[in-house]
Amino acid sequence: MNTRNKRSARGVTLIELMVSIGLTGLVLIAVSGILMGIQRQWVFSSTRAKAVETGEIALDQMASDVRNGITFLAVDGAKTNTFSLPNTVDSSGNYIPARVGTLLQYVAGSRIRYYLSDSTGTAGTGTMLWRQTNSAPTGDAGWTADSAWSLAAGSGSKTKYNNISALTFTTSGMPANVVLISVTVQVTEGTQVYTLSLQRSVYLSNHN
Repeated sequence: MNTRNKRSARGVTLIELMVSIGLTGLVLIAVSGILMGIQRQWVFSSTRAKAVETGEIALDQMASDVRNGITFLAVDGAKTNTFSLPNTVDSSGNYIPARVGTLLQYVAGSRIRYYLSDSTGTAGTGTMLWRQTNSAPTGDAGWTADSAWSLAAGSGSKTKYNNISALTFTTSGMPANVVLISVTVQVTEGTQVYTLSLQRSVYLSNHN
């Protein structure tokens, strides 16, 4: 038997096997680290996309309400925004004007406003969007958190619109009877923080 055949016949030594297992382990650790990083980034991207989608839906819902408003008050009591709605509707639920003296115009009725809070709906700091309603046309008493609008159906205390770090309403620089609604969504995953501002310009269609 020649030398080459002898080397082939002796098999693998224990040291060679240990070195092979060690190298394989290092490769697996490196690959698993890459896969975990990809998974974390995918989860973060998915969470970020969901937060942006929630912010867009929240803007759509607020715009749908605000569009019916007669007037907008930037500061009213403890909240930073108040929209007055007409007090008269027809048989189909459409807002209609009323005669005031010689003028035909919308008369203020109920009011709505929006703010950020926690799951309780109590005014204060938080990242969950809430709406309040008031059946009276004026005054700071009588505001009630609108859980039907703010909470997910059948969820108990889970709000519909989360991860919102800022909410503002402004008419500065806008055309007459137009309100700019801005929300900022924020998502934190480990050391990564993502923020994005979303906006809607809403025309008060029932203004006088």
